[in-house]
Amino acid sequence: MIPGEPPALAGPGVAALAGPAVASLAADFRETRLRWDPVYATIIGDRRFDDRLEDRTPAARAARPADPVVRAIHCVQIRRARRRAGRR
Repeated sequence: MIPGEPPALAGPGVAALAGPAVASLAADFRETRLRWDPVYATIIGDRRFDDRLEDRTPAARAARPADPVVRAIHCVQIRRARRRAGRR
């Protein structure tokens, strides 16, 4: 790991095993998690968020549930694209 760089999500085989859409979804999920929980990011070695604490204000909590909805939409889009391509 390079100091100041986020740790890799997984080895290079992730995209090959899961496909680029799933790898992209996983990377998006990871970035969202690190952004919402900067202390966790620091614990796992991602130093980009060292200067932050989790925002627990009512406004931040209200905004947080939107992220899982976006990920669910991505999953549906991946599933539809695979069906069109003849994959399941």
